[in-house]
Amino acid sequence: MNQQGKIPKSESAAYDILKNILRSKELRVGGYHELIKVFVAEERYFDVEAKQVRTRKNQVRELRTSPVCCVADIPISELYFHARRYGRFAIGFHRSSLIKSGFNPVFYAPQKGQIIFDFYQAQRSLGLMDESGIADAAESLKSNLEDQISDVEENENLNIEIDVSEIEMEAEQLASGAKEALEHLENSLAFVKTHDASDFEYIYAEREWRSISPFQFSTEDIALVLVPSSKDDYLDRIMGDDFGALGLPRTTSFVRWEDVVG
Repeated sequence: MNQQGKIPKSESAAYDILKNILRSKELRVGGYHELIKVFVAEERYFDVEAKQVRTRKNQVRELRTSPVCCVADIPISELYFHARRYGRFAIGFHRSSLIKSGFNPVFYAPQKGQIIFDFYQAQRSLGLMDESGIADAAESLKSNLEDQISDVEENENLNIEIDVSEIEMEAEQLASGAKEALEHLENSLAFVKTHDASDFEYIYAEREWRSISPFQFSTEDIALVLVPSSKDDYLDRIMGDDFGALGLPRTTSFVRWEDVVG
């Protein structure tokens, strides 16, 4: 599993990020791509150097997905454990707002399961439909036909026209359709997270939701903002000197982390 850093950012860095999100009213799609691991018991492939079909066994393959925007559906009672990795700053959004914006719960699948293997086979098969290869095959067919017809025309004194435009069009549509299907599949895979027996309990507890688009929210979408109390007293800062730059109404609910989580 491709994991992001396990150590939370410093509180000062996290506070700056929180202010930037609240000021911009946007959760961005990050540069992070999930790498989905798939166990492949047996796979046939063409060895280019040996020019023959071979078989690979017991391989672990990785599928790269589209980048995503992430949130977590964490009950308040479990925020303490979640904070060990992600820190104590949080923006709580209304679930209805997230659903309306295209967020969907992550689908957790075992690396050795049939479902994720089927995803892998679909992506691999679509990836083998090379657009240039199909076009070359169509051109080769046309060239062979022209050569053979040329011989017939010379012997029989005929004039035969060749029209393979329909074949070329079908080949182009096939390649284009495969490319589009592959893009849609990669978008779908962005909502999949694989696991083995050792890490299922940990990742499933995150209750992750994802979207492949940025989340541009309004102040009405915010349920509350959690800010920790510390020597820097971030709650006083965000409700005091820093508040004016955020563009938020005074009705926004800022809550001290310790008052909710303990």
